[in-house]
Amino acid sequence: MRRFLVLFMVLIAHRAVAQRADSAATARRLIRGAAAALQLGDTAAAADSVQAAARAWPVQSSYWLAAARWNALAGRHDAALVALTTLRTLGGGWRADDPRLATLAHDPRFVALPPDRAIVRSRVVVTLPDADFHPEGVAWDPRTQRLFVGSVHRGTVVMVAADSVVTPFIAAGSGGLRAVFGVLVDTTRNLLWISSADIPERDGGESSPRAPPAVYAFSLATGSMVRRWAFPEDGRGHLIGELTLAPDGTVWGSDSESAALYRVPVTESGTVLERLPLTHPDWGSLQGLAFSADGRTAWLADWTTGLYRIDLQTAVVTPVTTPAGITALGIDGLYRVGNAHFLAVQNGIAPHRIVAIDLDERGTTVRALRTLDHPPGDGEPTLGVVTPSGFLFVAGALWPFYDGEGRLSPGQPRPRGEIRLLPWR
Repeated sequence: MRRFLVLFMVLIAHRAVAQRADSAATARRLIRGAAAALQLGDTAAAADSVQAAARAWPVQSSYWLAAARWNALAGRHDAALVALTTLRTLGGGWRADDPRLATLAHDPRFVALPPDRAIVRSRVVVTLPDADFHPEGVAWDPRTQRLFVGSVHRGTVVMVAADSVVTPFIAAGSGGLRAVFGVLVDTTRNLLWISSADIPERDGGESSPRAPPAVYAFSLATGSMVRRWAFPEDGRGHLIGELTLAPDGTVWGSDSESAALYRVPVTESGTVLERLPLTHPDWGSLQGLAFSADGRTAWLADWTTGLYRIDLQTAVVTPVTTPAGITALGIDGLYRVGNAHFLAVQNGIAPHRIVAIDLDERGTTVRALRTLDHPPGDGEPTLGVVTPSGFLFVAGALWPFYDGEGRLSPGQPRPRGEIRLLPWR
């Protein structure tokens, strides 16, 4: 039961966000009630709370999956099957071997509602030797064919050579470095950009007082720190999960805690990140950011509310419309690979998947969303990088394996972090 509780809490509550006002706040409160019921061993009460949360925020597929799981564990097959059917209409799914759905195995209605066939087109190119490394971000240097992988748990960065040999590159604590999230290669300036924050999941736990989050620049040649940029002192929590290089060469980051966009200042003397005058009332947990080729438009993924188009000339932010049967929730990494064509790592639904997203000419409506890959294993896919040979992405992130205090559960088998390649053909 403890393992189920950990997986449930990470899937639903790991990323604390502010959602669409009242309905989302109600859903979060109900999820907290479900967690409390599980701690008391009351599966039926937990199922009731999760079911109510799904109804309060019906567009979130992960809530419906949780409702199916906990109703199944409580022996409520009818409610579990309704939740699975709703999940399918939202474009989500489930794993055929999910142990939380095992009680449904002999129900003919469940047998008649099979999950989508898993598609596995990616292959492993690197398996990280440290089982507790917890990779999150990956960057690629096209000149040297080197990969750089950042660690949430260790707070380090390793380098993967062209022959797949893994060696340390940036040590824990360098310049105040904490958990490493986004990593970005900048060949023009010969820099490796890193976003870092102090969180309980870091090896050794959260500092007291909490170390401030920041964006760093390290030398690609030596791994030595070049410069550090802090957040404005505004009393808010901040965490940039991914960094993106804009067409004009500036470095941008999306803040998943304060729901804002930041840019590294272009001035030589600036040491504080620039908060940009771009916002939307539905922003809550900002993730991947992708620019048009001319830099006039950007698209932003909010893990909890979907995709947004940003007109950078007028600062107008427009939600991207998704037709029935398609969900753009739960997107972590977002990457433009054509005029209106994107790749996305969608780890907020089950099973996790890499998808291709096609937008209309205005970039405000999803025309199609196609599953390209279901990365296998119990870890999460997170961020990636586009290369000439294909899409390289992190798989096996350990988010589902921490307890409620940010500790890796002792004695629990865990997947090793991997870098996988989804080839273009």
